[in-house]
Amino acid sequence: MRLREKNDTNFYTKRQIVPLRFFHHNFPGTWKTTQAFVGNVLRMPTYWFCVFRGVFLYSIMSVKVAEWFRQADYDFETAEYMFAGGRFFYAVFMCHLAAEKSLKGLYATRTREVPPKTHSLIYFVNKLGLAPPANVGKFLASLSQSSVLTRYPEDLDLLRKNFTKEVVQEILTKTQETLSWIKKQS
Repeated sequence: MRLREKNDTNFYTKRQIVPLRFFHHNFPGTWKTTQAFVGNVLRMPTYWFCVFRGVFLYSIMSVKVAEWFRQADYDFETAEYMFAGGRFFYAVFMCHLAAEKSLKGLYATRTREVPPKTHSLIYFVNKLGLAPPANVGKFLASLSQSSVLTRYPEDLDLLRKNFTKEVVQEILTKTQETLSWIKKQS
């Protein structure tokens, strides 16, 4: 196989081939680009990628969006398992992760871009221009603050004292309401 030059044309479409590129950062400060052989990866001829590249890229993005929401549901189920097992503050952490992934799915749906790597729920609400109901907005703000405590715990006994079964049960209920609200926005 040879790398295609920018001026190569595809026999089937008579269009200029625009190579899909991956950026690697194996060494700090050094970026190299390599040709991606999409046809080999997907076991389909490369020319089909060129013919249907708009549809293909759209379908890749749709799969990624669906994956964000699928992972959000999985993380919420994990939160329920943590709650059932008595790992209450880990359940809060997983609730935050579920809300974060759901907001990232909404971000990818609306912008057709890869979501930024941040844990801030408020960032996504503001970036997307969402106007959540008052109870959802307050909950997202409090969940963001709680997540910092559960992600980087300083005192395990204090976390156990603050995140009791009743408190976490309420967080689970509000998270489920918030996730359904976010999904309705997409």
